[in-house]
This record gives sequence, structure tokens and C-alpha cells, in this order.
Amino acid sequence: MERLTLEGEVREKAGKEIAGKLRREGLIPAILYGTKQKVVPLQVKEKDLEKLRRAGGEHAVIDLKVGKSTTPAIIKEEQFDPVWGKLLHIDFCRVKLTEKMKVGVPVVTVGESAGVKEGGVLEHVLREIEVECLPDKIPESFEVDVTSLGIGNLVHVRDISPPEGVEIATEGDRVVVSIVAPRVVEEEVVEEVAEPELVGEKEEGEERAEEEAEEEKGEGKEKSEEREEKGKKGKREEREEKGRKGKKEGKEKR
Repeated sequence: MERLTLEGEVREKAGKEIAGKLRREGLIPAILYGTKQKVVPLQVKEKDLEKLRRAGGEHAVIDLKVGKSTTPAIIKEEQFDPVWGKLLHIDFCRVKLTEKMKVGVPVVTVGESAGVKEGGVLEHVLREIEVECLPDKIPESFEVDVTSLGIGNLVHVRDISPPEGVEIATEGDRVVVSIVAPRVVEEEVVEEVAEPELVGEKEEGEERAEEEAEEEKGEGKEKSEEREEKGKKGKREEREEKGRKGKKEGKEKR
């Protein structure tokens, strides 16, 4: 691929306020370092960076023009706003085209997994693989075809074949992609427990009913006793009356 070109300018001032002012003007603060040379503060146009990224230059060697000099470099690190996702700062690293270097290469998945169609879940565990190669041999990305992967299948780093001239530095037994069975969440059945009735606590209506029942029992007892007393009194008067009659009849006979 033909090397891409990006123009930058030396940044004379630094600081938080200066960086904010540059961003408002459509410029991104940057630095250039590496190959045991001094660090140079730069500023680049945001729209030029966007073109570079769209052209695939995010992980490739670029010709960075600053004034009259041109330096081969790669984008080493980017800082983004955590809320809005806007690019805040960028680091460029000088490279020597004749020296191998280590760099991270992104991993992308292609296709739809057979396991996902069966209800499984694709877990993309490792999103970047470190490689060692010459700067102009850096792959743009590694593609992993997941079409044939079923539930329980894995893709390790050792399963990825790098292009000629590229050596993978990441451990071969690390998992890149896996298809796992869906997690089933069991719903907890909560049984309703009846609250125990507290001793001594009764409804007002129940208390009134019991009081009325007790009163009725007392009243009935009193009536029963009254009837019994009347019965005894009646028998006693009856015996006295018979005694008086008997005495009277005896006198008349004499």
C-alpha cells in the first residue's frame, strides 16, 4: 500500500488552555518522539487526521511532514474524550524502515457464527495482537472468520496465520474468540409467609362481640337463678298453705 502523508506544524506553546484553544480551531495537539531524538510538540488538522484514518493509515507507516523535513512515523497512541468520544491528543513515534519493531494490530471478526444462530453468545476476548516486523510490513488488521464456530468452540492466537515477514509476539494459548452457551438466570420463587397473629391484639369488633357474649352469659345466669329462687319460694308457700289448711280442718272436726 502506498504510504500516506500527513502535514503538521510545530506547536510553540503548551498547556491546558492552549490545547483547548487549538481544538476549538480544528487543530489536534500532538507530539513526535522516538529513535533517541528529542520530543517535538506538534499540532495537526483534525480533518486531515480523519482522512488518514478513513484511508487505513491508523496502523500503517505515514510520512509526517513538518516544515521542510519528512519523517516516517506511526500513530502510537490516541487520547479520546470519555464522554463525547472526540480526539483530544495524538502521539506519533518515529520509525526506522530497516529495523523491526513491535506494534499492536487489531483483530476483527467476520461472518455469523453457527453457534450464535443456535442461541450462543460470541465473546471477543482479545481485540489486539502484538506483532514484530519491519514498519512497512505492519498488517492493517487480523480477520477471524467465525462462521463455522459452534457453541463451545474457541479461536486461539496460535490459530491465526500472519502474513510473510510478520511474527506474532502474543502468547499462542491466549483465547481470541469464543462461542459460549447463553446464561440462564433462574427466577427465585418467593413464598408469601403469613404474619403471625400477636397474642393480645384483637380487632375492636371482636372484643366488643366477646364482651357482649359475656354479658349475655351473665344475664342468663341471673335469670336462671331468679327462676330457681321463685320456684323454691313457691314450693315453700305451698307447703305452708297446706299446713294451715290441715290445722283448720282439725279444729272443725273437734
